[in-house]
Amino acid sequence: RRAGHRLVLLTSSSRYESEAVLEHLGLDGYLCTGYEVREGRFTGRVERPSCYGAGKVILAERHASEAGVSLSDCYFYTDSFSDLPMLLRVGHPRVVHPDLRLRLVARRRGWPLLDWRQ
Repeated sequence: RRAGHRLVLLTSSSRYESEAVLEHLGLDGYLCTGYEVREGRFTGRVERPSCYGAGKVILAERHASEAGVSLSDCYFYTDSFSDLPMLLRVGHPRVVHPDLRLRLVARRRGWPLLDWRQ
């Protein structure tokens, strides 16, 4: 925030959780997994691409393009190995409280590792 960065949540959660987090943390936006609704009812189908793994990259690229931002200028914070495609896509990957597989990748690649539990 102090650096003037736009803060956007990128999550596999639904819009309902995302909106609550957006409001609670005062974020600038969110990208999340969408669920198909027909005639006011959930169908059980996930809208494509889902906001998970490589799908996060597709949604982030689309959002960045619309905002006139290059992902090479963006930071991405995560704790999960499933977010490796997104970490590889941004210019400033940040690993926070990572799972074991992500910790190993982060160390091997020399990525900043944030772990306040230690």
